[in-house]
Amino acid sequence: MEQANANAQEIHRHAVAENAHYGYLCCRVIVEEGQPFDFILEEVNSGYEELISLKNVAGRRLSDAMSGIAESNHGFFEKLFEVVRSGAPGRFDEYFERLNKWYDFSVYSPQEGRVVALFYDITGRKELQRALLESEERFRSLFEDHSAIMIVLDPEAGNIVDANQAAADFYGWGVDELRVMNIFDLNSSSYEAVQKELEIWKAMEQRSMTFRHRRADGSIRDVEIFGKKISISGRDLVYDIVHDVTLRNRLETVSQMRIRLLEMEKNHSVEELLQSAIDEVEWLTESSFGFGYLMDDDQASFTHESYSTKTFLLMSNVEKRDVPFPLSKAGLWADAVRDRRAVIHNDYLSLRPHKEMPEGPVLLMRELVVPVIRNGITMAILGVGNKPFDYDQSDVTWATTLADQAWDIIERKVNEEKEQKLHSQLQHSMKMEMIGQLAAGVAHEINNPLNFIILNEYNLHDDFNDLRELMGHYRSLIDKIEQFPLLAEEVGWLRAKERELDVDDLLKSIPETLEKSKIGVERIKSITHSMRSYSYTNSLEQLTSLDLNKAIHEALIIAKSEYLYIATIALELQELPLLLCDSSQINQVILNLIINGTHAIESQKRSSPGQIEIKTWATAEQLFCSVTDDGPGLREEVKSRIFEPFFTTKDPGKGTGLGLNISYDIIVKKHHGTITVDSPPGNGVTVTFSLPVRYAIQPPVHS
Repeated sequence: MEQANANAQEIHRHAVAENAHYGYLCCRVIVEEGQPFDFILEEVNSGYEELISLKNVAGRRLSDAMSGIAESNHGFFEKLFEVVRSGAPGRFDEYFERLNKWYDFSVYSPQEGRVVALFYDITGRKELQRALLESEERFRSLFEDHSAIMIVLDPEAGNIVDANQAAADFYGWGVDELRVMNIFDLNSSSYEAVQKELEIWKAMEQRSMTFRHRRADGSIRDVEIFGKKISISGRDLVYDIVHDVTLRNRLETVSQMRIRLLEMEKNHSVEELLQSAIDEVEWLTESSFGFGYLMDDDQASFTHESYSTKTFLLMSNVEKRDVPFPLSKAGLWADAVRDRRAVIHNDYLSLRPHKEMPEGPVLLMRELVVPVIRNGITMAILGVGNKPFDYDQSDVTWATTLADQAWDIIERKVNEEKEQKLHSQLQHSMKMEMIGQLAAGVAHEINNPLNFIILNEYNLHDDFNDLRELMGHYRSLIDKIEQFPLLAEEVGWLRAKERELDVDDLLKSIPETLEKSKIGVERIKSITHSMRSYSYTNSLEQLTSLDLNKAIHEALIIAKSEYLYIATIALELQELPLLLCDSSQINQVILNLIINGTHAIESQKRSSPGQIEIKTWATAEQLFCSVTDDGPGLREEVKSRIFEPFFTTKDPGKGTGLGLNISYDIIVKKHHGTITVDSPPGNGVTVTFSLPVRYAIQPPVHS
C-alpha cells in the first residue's frame, strides 16, 4: 500500500496541481498515546496555497500551518480522523472563520494512517443560499446575474421553470430553450430513476445530489446539485445550484483505478488487469465497448487480447482471436501502432476498406484508439467505440492518461509472468536435458550387454542347428545297431532316456524359445534406439532432417508404459517428405500430445481402454499431424486458455501447465507453424499442428 500511496500522489501532482481552482492535500495522522490528535501535511498543490492563502506548508503540522484551526474547527479534525479510522470516503462542507470562507471537501483514505482531500471554494454558493432566504426579490437579481449554474424546477412534473445565463452557457441551449425543457431532457439516467428522484422532493426541503447531465452537443458531464425548496407566488418549486464536477471525478477515477490495479496485481492475470483498465477508459469516454492488446517484442504482432466487461457480454458467442496475431491482419485501429498516435474514426462505416471487430452484435460506428508508448516503442493499445457523439481531444487526453497510468502496473505483471515462464521453461529444459542424458547413459549401458546377448543368441541358434543335425545322425545310427542282440540293453536305455528327456519336444521348443528371445532382444534394441533419439538436442541454427512418421513410432515406444492399459493406438500415417527442423523439439511435442491424451482418458476411470488416433498428411504448403483422444473434452472457457503458461486441467500436483505452452512455443514461435485445439462437446480433444513445407526435403526411402 506504500506503493499505492506513492502512485496516487504522483497522479495528483501531475493532474490536480495543474487545476489550481481545486485544492489538494495529503496528510499523515500523528498519533500520541494511541490517539490521533493532528496531521502532517505531506503534499499540497498550488490550488491549496491559493484557496487557503498559505505558502510552503508541506512538512508542517496542520494545526501549525493553519493557526487556531484545531480550536475553531475541531469538528473538521474529527471528520478527517473518522475517514482514516473507517476507511470510508467522506463528503462535507466546512466554514473557516479565520478565512471567512466555505469549502466543499471530498475525502478518502488511500492507506492506513493517511488521508487525501480534494476541495474547492463554495463561499459564493453559501452566500447565495443565505441571500435566497433573505429576499425573494434579491434572489431574482442574483439568479439571473450570478456566475453559478442555476435552474428552477417544478418537482411535480420535472419541468424547468427558469434558468440563468450560466446554465445556458453550460448546457448549450439558450435560456428560453431551457425554460420549455424537462429535467428528463438533461438527466442521462433512466426515466424511472429520474421519476424516483422527483418523488423524494415531496418529503424533502433541501438536499444535495449527483447526476450525469447531457448537454446540447451530446456530451455528458458529472454534476453535483444543491437543491432547496422555495415558494414563489405560492408555488412550491425546487431551486438547484449545479456544479460541474467532471474534472474532479475523472481525477478521482484515475487515482482509484491505479490503486485498484495495484491491489489486483498479485492475484490477477495480465488479461484481467487489462480488462479492468479498458472498463475505466470505456466508462470515462462514455463508450459502449472497449478492447485492448499488448504488442509483441517484434512490433509486428499482438499478444494478450482482452475486451471490456460490457463487450464480453455483447459478444458472448464470439471466440477471441488466436494470439499472437499479426499487425497486418488488424483493422484500421492498428494505425495507432503504425503511426504511434491516437486514432479517431467518428464515421467508421464510411471508411473503405475497413475491418470490423470480431463478428457479433456490435456494429462499429465510432472508435478511439490510443497507444501506450515508452522510449518511442508502442507497448500496447487501448480502444473504445460507439460513444453516442463524436470523440474529441478531451477523450484522447483522458484515455491516454488512464492507459499510461495502468500500463506501469500491467507491464510489471507482464515481466513477472515472462520471468516465471522463462524460469519454469529453463527448469523444464534442464529436466529434459537430464532425462536425455540419463536416457543416453541407460541406452549405452544396456547396449553393451545387449550386444553380447545378440551375439550369444546368434551363436546359440547356429549351435542348436548343429546339435539337431548331430541328433539326427545319432538316431539313425541307433536304429541300425538296435538289430544287434548284444547291444539291446544299451539301446533300450537310450530309448528310455529320450522319452524321459522328451527330446522331440526339446527339439521343437528350443528354436521357438530362441526366436522369442530374438524378438525380445529386438524390442530392447528399438527402445534403446528411441531413447538415444530423445537424448539428442539441437538448435534451430543446427537443423536436422526428421521423418515425422518414424518420430511418431518412436514416441509411442517411449510412451507405451503410459498408455498400455489406458488406450489403444490407431495410426493413419500418409507418406511425408523429410522435415528440416529441431528434431528433439518436435519429438518432445509429439510425446507431450500422446501423454496428454492418455491422461485425459485415464481421468475418466473407464472399465475399458479408450482410443488415441494419430494422423499425418501433407498439402503443397504444410505438413500436418493430429492427435485425437476420446476423453472428456474441454469446456469453452478452458479451451480459450489451453496454451497459457501454468494453466492445467489436471488435479493439483499432477500437471505443470507447461506441456502445451512449450509445444505452442516450439511449433509457432520456433518453427513458424500452427497449433490448434478442437473439442466438440463430449467428443474428446484433437490437437493439430502444422509445419511449413519450406522446411521439407526429399522423401524418405522406404525398404
